Amino acid sequence: MRVVKKDRIVVTKHLEQLCEKEFALKQDQAYKGFDRELTNLREHYAHHGLLVSSSRTQAVMDAALLFRCSLSQRKGPSSSSPGG
Repeated sequence: MRVVKKDRIVVTKHLEQLCEKEFALKQDQAYKGFDRELTNLREHYAHHGLLVSSSRTQAVMDAALLFRCSLSQRKGPSSSSPGG
């Protein structure tokens, strides 16, 4: 429920929690399979002899995978759904 008071919008705690859950779900969907996609790209380029590895490339991949892992750990057991 939104309540407008003198040009201000008051958001209930319940709505805020729902928004946070929806954001977490969208974020999880966006990064689902991300680590596998990176591995597939690396294998594809390596197979065709196009893989040029540098310390910068490795740092970017490591950072992306660490970010993905931190998202998974942040969710915690309470937000995991059965069967999914």
